Amino acid sequence: MQGFKILTNNLNLKIKKRLFSLFGLLTLSAVIITACQKDQATIDKQDNIVVMSTPVSGSGVTPQIIDGENGGGNRTCGEVAEAFKTSFDLSVGQYNYEDGVFDNEWPEGLTVTTDGTYVSFTVDGTIRIEGMCYIVGAVIVKGGNDANVYYYADGTLSDTGLSAPVNASGGPAGLSNLSFCLYAVDCPEEEECWAEETAWAGNVAGGGPAWWYYIDTQAEGTYPLYAGQQLIEGASVTIAEGLLTINLGENLALLDVSEPVKIQAYTTIPTRRPAAGLFKTYKGSATENISVGNFPYYAVHLDALVKVECPE
Repeated sequence: MQGFKILTNNLNLKIKKRLFSLFGLLTLSAVIITACQKDQATIDKQDNIVVMSTPVSGSGVTPQIIDGENGGGNRTCGEVAEAFKTSFDLSVGQYNYEDGVFDNEWPEGLTVTTDGTYVSFTVDGTIRIEGMCYIVGAVIVKGGNDANVYYYADGTLSDTGLSAPVNASGGPAGLSNLSFCLYAVDCPEEEECWAEETAWAGNVAGGGPAWWYYIDTQAEGTYPLYAGQQLIEGASVTIAEGLLTINLGENLALLDVSEPVKIQAYTTIPTRRPAAGLFKTYKGSATENISVGNFPYYAVHLDALVKVECPE
């Protein structure tokens, strides 16, 4: 029996040693994990990892607070790009808000409204700056000692309810300044609208009840074009050494018919508008170096399209 007790005591001692070793291993593991978490937190801090904030915007974007070099809370688009691992194509800069107004005009296409605390913005198609087009990638809303960053990974054209972080008052701090970080996009093609009109070239108004113009070559060698009785900006006709050239410009185009250009040369100008069907000097669609000979007068008639304002 005594031998059995000794064996039992030895067994209990071994079990206790193993339990102690296991407890030590768990304690060491906990220390290592905690140390790793602290190291990761340090890395996160260095990488500008964001802190979730409030209030959520009208479109459901949760604002975030990021680290930056400025201790007063102002953040730049460069710091936002670093924090969110992205890149922006342009920053509109910092717009200060004082006495109920911003200190500068917003770029074309961007409308910003605020009550001094909450901010809303809309983009009319795109933001247009120096011939380039953009949409919003992030908005930095500064108030108090910090700034909320509203980040739009895919870009956006509008949002509402943006503000600075909540302060000790229990509500968002009053707006101090705003910054917009922008993504470049392709500019949309502008819609163009055209109307069919009869066009005449000339420097002298023709006679008779119907309106028309003719060219008197005794005057200058460049002659305006009229369509729908209106002078067309940028359109003209030149005649030199028996060759006539039509410059349609950006506001005039030829109608898609078989013979939109009709020219008749005259030694004596008619007293009333000539019928276009009787023109014999030239009929066709050419606009450059048309051979018309050397005559004192010419009637140039075009079946044309004129650029007009598009209806809303």
